[in-house]
Formats: sequence, structure tokens, C-alpha cells
Amino acid sequence: MKKKLTAMVLALGAMLGAWADDDSQYKVQLWAGGPYWAIFNIGADKPEDPGYYFWWGDTVGYYRENDKWVAEDGRSSNFSFEANNTPSYNKDLATLQSEGWVTSNGVLAPEHDAAYYHWGVDWRMPTLDEQTALVDNCDWEWTTKNGVNGWIVRGRGDYAANCIFLPCAGYGDGTSLRNSGSYGNYWLSVPFWDDEDFHAKSLLFYSSYHDTDYDYRYYGFTIRPVQSALPTTGVTFEAAAVSSSESKTVKLTVYGGSLTGPSSVKVFMTYQTAAAADLDLANATVNGVKVKGGLKFPLTLSWDTADVTPYTIEIPLKGDKTVEDDETVTFQLADVIGTEMGETLECTVT
Repeated sequence: MKKKLTAMVLALGAMLGAWADDDSQYKVQLWAGGPYWAIFNIGADKPEDPGYYFWWGDTVGYYRENDKWVAEDGRSSNFSFEANNTPSYNKDLATLQSEGWVTSNGVLAPEHDAAYYHWGVDWRMPTLDEQTALVDNCDWEWTTKNGVNGWIVRGRGDYAANCIFLPCAGYGDGTSLRNSGSYGNYWLSVPFWDDEDFHAKSLLFYSSYHDTDYDYRYYGFTIRPVQSALPTTGVTFEAAAVSSSESKTVKLTVYGGSLTGPSSVKVFMTYQTAAAADLDLANATVNGVKVKGGLKFPLTLSWDTADVTPYTIEIPLKGDKTVEDDETVTFQLADVIGTEMGETLECTVT
């Protein structure tokens, strides 16, 4: 069996299309430079479905059946959204970071991001800035879709043809489902630290209101994933596809730097077919050092003046997992600053 890893060179005009792959019909971009928004929630089959409900930092997800909360993985058939069942509750930012719940950037680490866990490394939960931009950059219209109340959120100008529907899914509180059909509560990836350390940031809406909010981390909220857009400026790097004999580690080495000034590059990674859960990003290393909070893409690599030391990124696979012959891991380098493409910037994948 061979492990196929691909580092691609794509013209800027074709890059966005390649990034979309087969999931382009399930996401839309609502403003220039913004992320792609999924058109339905995690666990939903269509835009008006609620999907799964999560406490903040949960990756299991729960759905409603016979007036009970049932775990998506079958581990519980009568779950209760409460503080005792929420290990991220009552922890300040420093504790959340030291225990690996959030990264140094203050967002949920990949292993605690439900969007990453369920949909793959391309996807994640929205940040506070992205949610604020969704409110500020889009037109919101209250409506009913197939009997479900919610908001149509539509882009403006060149993006006016793109929209998503956010259903009023309500929220889980204890063993109950509250405000279904009248309120929407969606988790963001950002904790809200105050003098209580109980809260996280969220989106709250009802018929006359829609804005960012915060709430108790033990509540069961829905999640609408986002996917980072590839940059539309800068230079992209091309490299031929390579393959190697079976290995337990995905290894990417980037040679860059400049003798005349600081330089940097962004590394993007996407999947075709392969299950994202196979990669153990929580134990990934950069130049032999484990990344605190887990590796998350896009990843920015930077060099100081006259520093041309390469970066080596190693991502182990979980358990006995391998990347099959019909699966592809794709790396893309973009937004190159301060170094000449083709002269000092190189990339190898093994």
C-alpha cells in the first residue's frame, strides 16, 4: 500500500476552484476575503434541520429522539446538558490553554473543534471576528423555510446571489430542548472569560434580533462550520506529486527565508476522500517541537533576516491508520512575502 501525498502548484485563477473540490455545492462565500460558510449545521441533512447539539468544546454531538438527548456515537441515550457533564466549564483562559482546550490564539484546538472532528481539517468553528463580519457584512431576512423559522443571511454586491439559512434550532438545557422554532443559538470557537469563567461566545438570534452573544458552556448549541478561503493575492508554490512507501507520519519540509529581510509563507492543507480524523494533529511537531494546542491550518511560517533554516512539519497518523491509494492529502503554499519564488522557496513531501 502506498501513502500518496501531493503538494500542488496552482495558478491563482484556478486555486479557489481546486480548494472547493467536491464540497463546493455545500458552502458559499458571503463577502470578499471572507470564509466559506456551510449551508447546513453539523449533523443536518438540509439547511432547515437543526443537526447535532454540542456543549462548548464537545465533539460528540447529541440529537433529539423520544424527548431525550442521544449521543451521535451511541455512548449515551439520555444525556443532560449541565455543568457536571461539561469539562470545559468553570475554567479560565490560562487553564483552558494549559489543558489543551484552546490554542495560543485563543480558539478551540482542533481536537475540541466539532467542525474539524466531524467534517475534516478544512472545516472549523467560526471565530468572533468572522461572526461579527457575518452580522455586519450581510443582509438578514427573517423567514420560514419548509415550516422552520430562521434567518436568510445574504451577501451584498458581487455576493448577493450567495446566502445561507440559519434555523431557529433552540438549545439544550439539562434534558430539555428549549425555544426550538423561536431562537437560534450557535457556538463560536472563542471562550468568553469574565469573573466567572463559565461562558463562551455565540451567535444569538430571534425574529427581531441577531448578534454575537455569550452563554454558559454547558448549554447544547448548534454549530455552523466555516472553511478558510485561500488568499487571492500573493504567490502560490508548485511542486510535483510524490509518493512514498507506507509510513506512520506525514512529513512536509518547507525551505524558505531571505538574505535581505524577514519573510513568511502560509501553508494550507486539504483532503480529498481521506478521513481527517486519521491525522493526529494534536501530536504534530514543527522542527521536532510538539505544537501546543495542536496543529491547525492555515499555518504561517516566518523567517528573520538572513535565516534560511527549513521548517519540518511532521503529523503522525492515529493507531493503525494509513492514507489509502485513492486518497490525497494536499498542501498549498501561498501569501509568500519577502522571498523570491523559485529561488529560495522549496517544498518537499514524504
